[in-house]
Amino acid sequence: MRSLRTLIAGLVLATVQLHGLAMPAGERAPSWSREVAPILAAKCFTCHGPDPDSRKAGLRLDRREDALRAEDGLDPAILPGDPARSAMLQRILSADPDERMPPPDGHEPLSDGEVDVLRRWIEGGAIYERHWSWARLAEVEPPVSRGWAWRASDRFVEDSLAREGLAPAGDCAGPTWLRRASFALRGLPPREEWLQAILERDEPATRELIVDAMLADPATADFDSLLDAHVKLAAAAFRMGEEKEAKTALLDLARIDPSYALPAGFPPVFVREFEKAKKRLEKQPRGTISVEGPAGSTA
Repeated sequence: MRSLRTLIAGLVLATVQLHGLAMPAGERAPSWSREVAPILAAKCFTCHGPDPDSRKAGLRLDRREDALRAEDGLDPAILPGDPARSAMLQRILSADPDERMPPPDGHEPLSDGEVDVLRRWIEGGAIYERHWSWARLAEVEPPVSRGWAWRASDRFVEDSLAREGLAPAGDCAGPTWLRRASFALRGLPPREEWLQAILERDEPATRELIVDAMLADPATADFDSLLDAHVKLAAAAFRMGEEKEAKTALLDLARIDPSYALPAGFPPVFVREFEKAKKRLEKQPRGTISVEGPAGSTA
């Protein structure tokens, strides 16, 4: 057992560390369900969680009323608003291996980032909110649009990008949008009447009507029909002399199933391009392949 002097020194060091890391004014406190609970579940709940058979020292951290309970005149494990007096953080930061938590023998310590999350959460009041999937939905007023957002949901995305200092990608041409939307929602190429509609009038209302039609369309792809759709798309593009579109379809096909073997009867050039696409995928990171060739561009 380490001396009392060593224990006191460790607790003093932990207190100094905690007092020196005050949360800046206006900073959002970490979320219990999204940020704090995953840390405690990985590092603490085995001995201080819901299982009474494995619980140590009678301490339970997964329930607020238990974590905030002070016993035998000692500070509670968590003292909302005061990380420096919260015994949990004192033990996590202790220099004494006999006092440190998790115990250093066979247990992974918390990283500096994880300690900072716990510190800011306690300083912010140590709120235990329910997991979002069980919580009652609250009415939220969408942020004011800065120009490009069409819907309320887009305004939240727009606001988040602005807070991160990011600019949205520019809009794409109607036929490009249609192809992406159709494969994303249905796994199939778009219908000809949708293409005609977007060519005649490419505006938000038209795209909205097309998406509604896609969602109502019973034709959706399972895995085999998804592969078949890409094969047919590539074959049609080759027949029409659309080499770039054919190569794009072959590249998509290789991404979906690199082991796929083309059916017999396809022209040799078709087979060669498909094998080239598979080899390029093997050599370059996912998402950096271009039908034009150079790495770093996108298909």
